[in-house]
Amino acid sequence: MTVKLSSSGIEILKKDLYDVPEVSIQRPKFIKIVISTVLLSLTIFVLYYIHHSALYPMLNGDAVDNSYLLGVKALFCICLFGGVLLALDIILLIVRRQIAEVNHRLCIFTLIISRNTLYMRVIISLLLSSVLLIYYESLYAPTIELIEDEDISKSIYIVQNFAYIVLALALFFTVQLCKSLMIMVIKYKLHFDIYKERIEKNNQQNEVLYMINKMAGREMYDDVKEWATWVYNLLKYNQPELTRTCCRHFFNEKETEIIFNMFDSDANGVISLKEFIGVFFGVIREKYFLNESLLQKNTLLNKLNWVFSCISVPIGLFLASSVLGGAILVKNQVSTITGAILSLSFVFSAIAGEVFKSLIFIFLVRPFEAGDVLKIDDKILIVKELGLMYTSFTIQSLTNYVQNTKLMDKYIVNYRLSDVEEKIYTYTFHLRPFKTQLEKLESLIGTHLSSDTKKYTGTFYIRNYRHGKGSDITVDIVICFKINFQYVKGLIKNEDEFVFELEDMFKSLNLEVL
Repeated sequence: MTVKLSSSGIEILKKDLYDVPEVSIQRPKFIKIVISTVLLSLTIFVLYYIHHSALYPMLNGDAVDNSYLLGVKALFCICLFGGVLLALDIILLIVRRQIAEVNHRLCIFTLIISRNTLYMRVIISLLLSSVLLIYYESLYAPTIELIEDEDISKSIYIVQNFAYIVLALALFFTVQLCKSLMIMVIKYKLHFDIYKERIEKNNQQNEVLYMINKMAGREMYDDVKEWATWVYNLLKYNQPELTRTCCRHFFNEKETEIIFNMFDSDANGVISLKEFIGVFFGVIREKYFLNESLLQKNTLLNKLNWVFSCISVPIGLFLASSVLGGAILVKNQVSTITGAILSLSFVFSAIAGEVFKSLIFIFLVRPFEAGDVLKIDDKILIVKELGLMYTSFTIQSLTNYVQNTKLMDKYIVNYRLSDVEEKIYTYTFHLRPFKTQLEKLESLIGTHLSSDTKKYTGTFYIRNYRHGKGSDITVDIVICFKINFQYVKGLIKNEDEFVFELEDMFKSLNLEVL
């Protein structure tokens, strides 16, 4: 099965991989901690001054001017929020400095902390500020005199209920933060579990191609096969095949070993033209579809963000309304939002179940990526695009869509993840001749497999014996074939040709196939 790339080889090599997350943590400068500490000290001084000189004396006063009290309480609330924000900033800066000093592999938790310091400290500051304000107002803050409920102006209402408004906002944004953290956990889990090693390996292989192309001294052709053939003929230096001696005319010893470790698939010390073209095209193909996978991953995460937002926003509004439910302006919102959520959950419960199963399959199981060659129900498919509910496959140039939940029960072979294919050949023989010639048959198969290490791994099994009618016996001959860079067309050809090899072996041993 041949896969055509929509871009030329040189365009693919020059293009950087899309949306590769930064996994390093920069160590904050110590001066930032000093500045934040100084600002926190000034904020604490201002808070003490407002309390001692303005708010506390009003508790015993005979009359309080509402306009003056309004401004003082607003200033106090702002300063309190700023103080909590600065205190958290200092703590998180110290934590980031300690994390950045650790040289071991970064985990998802440390990356999430480093990427969300601003968002986290704002939300935590809102929560702590609201709690402190509620406690402070219950002890020290004077109240604004109200004549009638309907005469409450917006500014007076906001300041009078500022602590509860802040708490409501904090609860709403806390829910949104949890949603964002879930998306980020999935993003980094995908990166570390699926993409990180794949990206690093492809980058190393691309560097080898850059080195070879640089040696060639000319612009790479659009046709990868034509370019690889020209480079191979240049490197082999008038020899039948490319050897280490040929490579040393152009590269040093270390570079020569790197090239042979990458291109010498059968490790026989010689690189054939077929091997060179296959690996050259395979590396470019891998980068092309790796980029497609990263693009599709980003699209899926955006869709997942919308799905989670449809859940988190109503929950956040419900919690915020619950805090403000006793206030004058929002008495009836709690029952309205609750009824809407219950109605929607009843109507869309079946769809939500399907979406949940599909999300588990796509983001947690993740058995394939865009461009992967699969075998499902003995059919060879190429993954075209992954979706939240459906995945599209290319089968003999035709695009087919399959529901993700239908794939969960399928036996899937991914040729990118496995470089070995087990092919089962089933035959029926007469029992006595087969038993007599079994050892010779095993010897013939083993000798043939070891003679061509480009096609075969050398591993085989004769197993699953079943007695048939009379003295007949049916057996499975399992042969392990090599597959490099998902070259399925060559794999199928090798599997079909091995049938003739088996027939010749049977004839040489006088084994009659029934």
